[in-house]
Amino acid sequence: MSDDNDNVVMGKRLGGECYEVSILIAHDPTASLFIKDAVRKNMNDAVRSHIIWFKEYVELEDN
Repeated sequence: MSDDNDNVVMGKRLGGECYEVSILIAHDPTASLFIKDAVRKNMNDAVRSHIIWFKEYVELEDN
């Protein structure tokens, strides 16, 4: 996961409100993505790839 504002993911710069995340498992494969591109429209499309996800919807684990 990355929050580097200069990273470009799915053709968009992360900016300050998004993370770059990797999707390993889609619990709801038909759930729509917040930010879509030509290839990824729902969670199943995003499995095994990196996508943009709004920070407010990410819960970080304490290590």
